Amino acid sequence: MTSSETLLTAALVALAMVGCCPGGVGAASVAARMKQKWQNPHKLAPPYTPTTPGTCPVKTVTVQKLGNTDATEGVDDAVKVLEHIGAYTGLDDIKAQGKNKAWATIRDPSKLPFADDHNHYLSCIDGRTNYAALGTPGGDLGEFILGLCAIESRRAPSEWFSEEQVNMYVLDYLGTREKFYMHTDSQWVQRWNNASNLPDALHPKSKEERLRALKFAPAFQGCTHINKMLKEPSAYQCRTLLVEHVIRSVLGVYIDQGHELRSRIEYVVLEGYTHEEGAFIDVMSPVRSPYTYNEPPPPWAPRDALNHYTDGSINQPDRAKRGADGKVLDAREGCAYHAPLVVPLLNPRDQLAIYHPRAVYESRANLARYLTEKEKKDPAWELQLFKDMVRIGNTHLKLTKQYLYSSIPTYLVRFT
Repeated sequence: MTSSETLLTAALVALAMVGCCPGGVGAASVAARMKQKWQNPHKLAPPYTPTTPGTCPVKTVTVQKLGNTDATEGVDDAVKVLEHIGAYTGLDDIKAQGKNKAWATIRDPSKLPFADDHNHYLSCIDGRTNYAALGTPGGDLGEFILGLCAIESRRAPSEWFSEEQVNMYVLDYLGTREKFYMHTDSQWVQRWNNASNLPDALHPKSKEERLRALKFAPAFQGCTHINKMLKEPSAYQCRTLLVEHVIRSVLGVYIDQGHELRSRIEYVVLEGYTHEEGAFIDVMSPVRSPYTYNEPPPPWAPRDALNHYTDGSINQPDRAKRGADGKVLDAREGCAYHAPLVVPLLNPRDQLAIYHPRAVYESRANLARYLTEKEKKDPAWELQLFKDMVRIGNTHLKLTKQYLYSSIPTYLVRFT
């Protein structure tokens, strides 16, 4: 048996023990599928069904290198990134401008899934994700922690959140979500088991085991972005104890098999070596906008009664064309509220780190509205909170990207 086969066998055993996969797929079937992908690196990940087929009538996709044009590692050819993006939809008439820009016609746009930013969960940027996803550092967990950190940034230490307050926030917020994403990986699950002296920390059999599992949970959660927040509180502008409180609160629900909110948590256990992505990609939403990538729109206020965004004044309507019933007439304008999902992992040797700037922007606006209502504050406070979330969130992205992806190029992906 080769060293690769030995490592693969160990990974498959760990996956079978964990038994947690997106979409309710059994661990054994995923393990078998991973083995096929490892043996045949060109075999695609499991096919998926578009979340909202036909939402945005896109026809073309363009990939353009943004940063690290002289990067010595990763994917240095825009065509290769383009082929990854179009692996499921198919591509026709591929053209390129050197190695820094490539574009093509989408063969079957109906196979490109879109998700409503208001309802769909955010996954982590981790390239081991093998399903169509919207990406942000740390996923929903990272964004929720960001929101609480932004509130604390304007408070005196005597007004910081207590563990009980955090737990109340987590439980209430889970009740408003269809799914809330948190991830780890099989290596960290095993370390968590060892530290807790439990055979399976994810499934404790008694109250004592549950308390022991939660005691060690923050130190052994497997998201690199969240780990950086724990270890570098000053740089990430997030209090370590606050991050720990949120982790324990979310996992406290998840490892309680009878908890009524457990099904709301999308707890993903990733497999494979960490962070072997070939490129970092910014996936833009296909929205008609006067703003460019380098000049993002002003802070979006939460949606109005028609479920459309306003431009920051909260009362000013957007520019979408509507009929007498208030519905958008121009389908391209309707794309403002949806983002294209991308599969980060096609096989162990073809991974991308994915980030959805516009989707994250809009998701933060919704979280700011929720937190404002819970804090019983006014619209001015809400707008300032949102600005703080964007500012601190940009710092989080910069720091984590520098730590994980400084040696690989960044590409901008646009669907039109």
